[in-house]
Amino acid sequence: MEELDAAFISAYKINSLGPIHVITAFLPLLRASDTKKIVVIGSGAADPKSTRALRLSTTVAYARTKAAALLATTKFAVKLEDEGFVVVTLSPGMVDCSATAGADSEALAASLKDFSTSVKDRTGIEVTPLTPEASVAAQLQVIDGLQPSHNGLFLQHTGAEYRPRS
Repeated sequence: MEELDAAFISAYKINSLGPIHVITAFLPLLRASDTKKIVVIGSGAADPKSTRALRLSTTVAYARTKAAALLATTKFAVKLEDEGFVVVTLSPGMVDCSATAGADSEALAASLKDFSTSVKDRTGIEVTPLTPEASVAAQLQVIDGLQPSHNGLFLQHTGAEYRPRS
């Protein structure tokens, strides 16, 4: 139980408290800026519909802490809207980071392939992992195009609102 608790606490500090602390620390500078955009990196793992559709029973700490970050981001969106901020959660897509995984790169690449196959089998959606460079380029394009109407949304790396298949 101690190991489980430690894993959850670590994930919570990184994925849930991390964005809150960063936003809070930089808010005075953001308020003084002409560009009032706050983007928190999210994950479809935070969505219960995706979990059910894809039958995901693993990564509980990650999913739960990303869900907490999603809600916190939405709260900031509501709180800062009258100041002209656009606050969103942005999913980077499924990124193939196996090249940075060291000795586990082959296992990670195989895991991504298995996950892509599972998504296609369960939802009919073809998911191709993005390179880190492609993901970042797509995210920057979304961030550049943010408008007040996007405030509070959970967006995909394509710019579309995140809408899981049930």
